[in-house]
Amino acid sequence: MLYRIPLPRGRHLISRDFYLGLRQKAKTHINAGYEYLLIFNWYRYNLINTSYGIEWQPSRNEQFLFTHFAINLLSPTTSPPFEDQLAENGFLKRSFGQQVFFSVLFRELNFTKRTTTSLKGRTGYMSANFELVGAEILAMNKGYNAIFDKSDEFQIKQGVGFSQFAKVELDLRHQKQFASERSFAARFNIGAALPFGYTTDVPYVKQFFVGGANSMRAWAPRGLGPGGYQDPLADDPANNFRLFQTGDFKMEMNAEYRFPILLWFKGAAFVDVGNIWTFQPDAERPGAEFSFRRGDKTYPFYKELAVAGGLGLRVDLSFFIFRFDVGMKLRYNAPVGDELNPPESAWWNDFRGLSGKDLGLNLGLGFPF
Repeated sequence: MLYRIPLPRGRHLISRDFYLGLRQKAKTHINAGYEYLLIFNWYRYNLINTSYGIEWQPSRNEQFLFTHFAINLLSPTTSPPFEDQLAENGFLKRSFGQQVFFSVLFRELNFTKRTTTSLKGRTGYMSANFELVGAEILAMNKGYNAIFDKSDEFQIKQGVGFSQFAKVELDLRHQKQFASERSFAARFNIGAALPFGYTTDVPYVKQFFVGGANSMRAWAPRGLGPGGYQDPLADDPANNFRLFQTGDFKMEMNAEYRFPILLWFKGAAFVDVGNIWTFQPDAERPGAEFSFRRGDKTYPFYKELAVAGGLGLRVDLSFFIFRFDVGMKLRYNAPVGDELNPPESAWWNDFRGLSGKDLGLNLGLGFPF
């Protein structure tokens, strides 16, 4: 038993109370689903999901979700304009295609915890998630090749293989409630994904992106980054629904002050800071790589953190909250101009020649975080 596995200083891998609570309170979790996404004149995909695991809630405010067995079938279909992008972008072409995500013994561990409201009106929330895909298939594949002296890669059919990658994400939130329906909310979100085995790039649908109604609200979804790269398509607001920038690493911070206006109408002032990066250099997207120091077309990651600020209007109908946010780009993920050592002011919007591409208009349901 796991709780009997000894560790140094008389400890064990898991405590006996943890093990007994898991046996007594855990519930079987079986899930099946279907997801369909369509972006007109760009691409569409079908994603079929099935999984088996256990759910355990040791207290009112804590929950563990272990997923053991899972199969996901991804089948995308592209349109000619998007195929042109695939032809020019090797990273996108490698990560976007028919794929199978298969796990037998372990797929995912998710832990969530909420704190009760303190006497000072403070509440907290944490969500930690770890996902491992394809490890068992890789082990069987390597064992088969070792026994039969081969170098084959297991595939469903020609060009359709099993993906192998690991992904971890942490989401922390804090809220302070004031009098008269006023509150302050903050979020810190960070995540990383790495391919392994026969997979060269994390599948597109499993990568990170920022922008949109719940993220960097001055940018369209998938319109910011990665790193210091600036997508030419993002300069045209007409392309807001046809952007595709994703990355292996994400860091984002959000803060929002919420206040009443009149009756059902409430307002918010917010600041968003963040970006995404790749872990490997990308020839098609110069400056996309996560780095700690200055390089050729690469800046330290903290210099590539974009900043947005804005105002929001909420219509609070109790059961539903309709949200309209207007975000403005305050700091870009890359400096303006071609100077070799640009000053800090080159990263910030000087608001001269302000246009629609500096603003992000978002409609949402519920709070952004």
